[in-house]
Amino acid sequence: MQIDYYADYFYQSGLINTIEYNYFKREQNKIKQAVKQEDYTKAFETYDQLIGGRFVDRTYFQTVTGYNSVNNILDITYPRGFDHYLDYLSRKRCQRSSSCWKGDDF
Repeated sequence: MQIDYYADYFYQSGLINTIEYNYFKREQNKIKQAVKQEDYTKAFETYDQLIGGRFVDRTYFQTVTGYNSVNNILDITYPRGFDHYLDYLSRKRCQRSSSCWKGDDF
């Protein structure tokens, strides 16, 4: 699971300290457990609060590092117009065309 590597990567990059590393590991384990139990809502909520940031004002990652993006630590801002992409992804038509979409809710 890709979620396994965030804590190690951030710690080895010097972005988080030992206390924050331990918190990341605990949260990563919660996400893995929720997925194993097929509680995808809980897994997403935990992920979103940790690093996702779609439905929270500020993620734990943003709070402890000051960075906005986990994907590009060299650039702390999203590209101009990125909000349009997020709005597009939240549309029902886009969700229905996605191979991972199930049911009425995304």
